Amino acid sequence: MVLNYTNDAPISEKIKRMKQRVCWQNEQILTRNIDQSRLSLDDSGKEDLEFSFLVIGDTGWGPDDGYYPQRHIAKEMLPHLKTSRFLLHTGDVIYNNGSAEYYPQNFIEPYREWLVGGDHPQNIPYDKMTFNFPFLPVLGNHDYYEITPELKSLLQLGKFFIKDSKLPDSVKNVGLEGSNCGEAYAKAFIDCLEDLDPKALATHLDRHYSAVTDTGLCLEYQPGKFSRIPNNYYRFEYGGIDFFALDSSTIAAYKEEEPDWKQLNWLKDQLIHSWYNKNIRGRIIYCHHPAYSTEITKWKQKDTLAMRRYLNLVIQEVVEKIEYLPEDGPLVNLFVTGHAHSLEYLQIQHKGFSNLNCHLNFHWLVCGGSGCSARRQHVGDVDELEIGADGETKLLAQSKLFVGLSGFGKDKKYSYSFARIDIKGNQASPQIFIRPFVSQWYQGKWYDFELETIKIL
Repeated sequence: MVLNYTNDAPISEKIKRMKQRVCWQNEQILTRNIDQSRLSLDDSGKEDLEFSFLVIGDTGWGPDDGYYPQRHIAKEMLPHLKTSRFLLHTGDVIYNNGSAEYYPQNFIEPYREWLVGGDHPQNIPYDKMTFNFPFLPVLGNHDYYEITPELKSLLQLGKFFIKDSKLPDSVKNVGLEGSNCGEAYAKAFIDCLEDLDPKALATHLDRHYSAVTDTGLCLEYQPGKFSRIPNNYYRFEYGGIDFFALDSSTIAAYKEEEPDWKQLNWLKDQLIHSWYNKNIRGRIIYCHHPAYSTEITKWKQKDTLAMRRYLNLVIQEVVEKIEYLPEDGPLVNLFVTGHAHSLEYLQIQHKGFSNLNCHLNFHWLVCGGSGCSARRQHVGDVDELEIGADGETKLLAQSKLFVGLSGFGKDKKYSYSFARIDIKGNQASPQIFIRPFVSQWYQGKWYDFELETIKIL
């Protein structure tokens, strides 16, 4: 029997509900000239040109058959907290359907060192978390999912049913309530304003939306005190690098739906704005769905191709608008995504292609192997080829590193991972170093190691 355990709301409903939660463009917000898509980190070192940050994704599974990959990766990251400034999470914070009931086990417990009061994680409500280390996530598809009525009926018979049955892993970690179209994620991470009366809203805005940017006032993220993000997509600047966080679940449209054109237009406008800011020396985009991946379940998946299509449209428009774009320089220095349960580094070569008339190459990091079901690489030729404008077959994308599931039987190796990214260089030219860290579960033991650093110059 094939059991469908999730429903996914239409993109239009996701957009509507997220806007309601943050009181998008409320009169009090407009009067104060607040940019709800900007975030500022309260950090005395954010002007430093050299800094580091961590990346994880696809984590929220919980203990699995006697081992706990998510917690193990969290512990492996602890030594890096003192020398890193923040963490990016590429989505799928809670499996399988983003339900609030799984936050204690699948988020608060494994990341307790990141949280104020983490010595007693059982006392932390999921909607009252305060981070002592900046934790900056984006939504994954599972963070939006709902439980189907048929599976809810089965679960209501008792949790013992799931434990004692031979149903597949896909129906484990399924909460009875589901995400309520991303509501649990929003209450955990986003500054939800919809329940505040006008007076309380005014006080809240004056207290927390006081950071000054070149696009207006914005929300200030204060580790240890108030640690919220402003919206389901947002932008922040650190060390002269612009970071753009996208909600790709409302972009990767491949059914009879339209993508979130307002978000795509926002990305286009913000990239252009960033390029005309002389203080910005580099740009990083992060989201959940990759536009390129060789992981076996995401290899040319419909949402992968949809992300590629819509991001390419944005890139084309941005390139056409920027007059002084360096011929060989990157429009975006690095893309970071999850969704594919692996760690992968790809080089994307757009130069000379008919579908993207620009002189740019991209570096793509997939970091989605930090806790849930490591997966294999696609079997066969993983290079992406395309016919150029001159009719010649050219290389579009090439996988340079892949870490996931390998081996068979007793030699099967489950490789989980996180990345540390070091930003160096001067104001004119940033240098990016990707340091991949791998924890391999093999024959009942963990083996931890660091792979060779990837240099993006």
